[in-house]
Amino acid sequence: MTNKPRALVLIDYENLFMGGNDQGLELTHDGFEYFISYLNGIYDIKDEMNRVVCRYRDYDSYFQNFVESLSLVAVNAIDKGQDVADGYLIVDGIQKLSEVHENIDEVVIVGGDNVYAGLVRSIINKFKKSVKIIAWESTIASALNEINRNKVVIQNVEAIFEIGSGKEVQGNWLISNKCSELEFAAISYIAKSRFPNGYHLNTLTNKLVESKDPRVSALVDYHETRAWLLSQTGGQNIFTQSRDYDKTGKKKGIVLQLNHTHSKVQYVLAKLPKKVSSASN
Repeated sequence: MTNKPRALVLIDYENLFMGGNDQGLELTHDGFEYFISYLNGIYDIKDEMNRVVCRYRDYDSYFQNFVESLSLVAVNAIDKGQDVADGYLIVDGIQKLSEVHENIDEVVIVGGDNVYAGLVRSIINKFKKSVKIIAWESTIASALNEINRNKVVIQNVEAIFEIGSGKEVQGNWLISNKCSELEFAAISYIAKSRFPNGYHLNTLTNKLVESKDPRVSALVDYHETRAWLLSQTGGQNIFTQSRDYDKTGKKKGIVLQLNHTHSKVQYVLAKLPKKVSSASN
């Protein structure tokens, strides 16, 4: 018999992933697996009690299979839009809590968004359960900080991964996705482009050379700049490339686009003004 408190765990994966991403850290599958093992070490979490909602990267089947391999319940937020994943987690959490509240001691919410304040109050007042909120320090909304601390405990993700100790690197839990100034500048130029289909390689090369931007000063001339851009293209790099054709079908040149699945691209877009980053999609 275990002495660990019985818990219902509600995980907003997007909040967990993007909270790290905003700090230049990409959560790996090893990191997420460690996070789940950490929770299992503290709580008695029965089947169906560990629930994950996600719309990040369109919640691809590979990630869904990975979630299910950890014996978690995957709640697929099919709809897109602001706070959609949060809404799915709240609805699913209330429904599950209504079914199992007599068999749990605590609800763990992984996510620090403002929209969870109502859910927390409902758990405390209606279901008479204590709550633990786990989130990156910078993502914890003021509304959550203001709730009765006799019933709510807030824990930072940074402490769980022991950020700064080196363990997060040794365990391959988190990977730094911070860009060099050169990478940031090049990604920004494409993100700010008025061309929805990307930038012609030669045009982008000229723009970078002519900009006098100190971030690209490491590249001394047109040829070196063009070669560097090509070296960052294809495979798992920050750019993808395609060919542009004229009306006769003749090749016009190479077009560079952002690889939106790359963590460095996501990091830069998160730092740019919203109108800029949304225009690049």
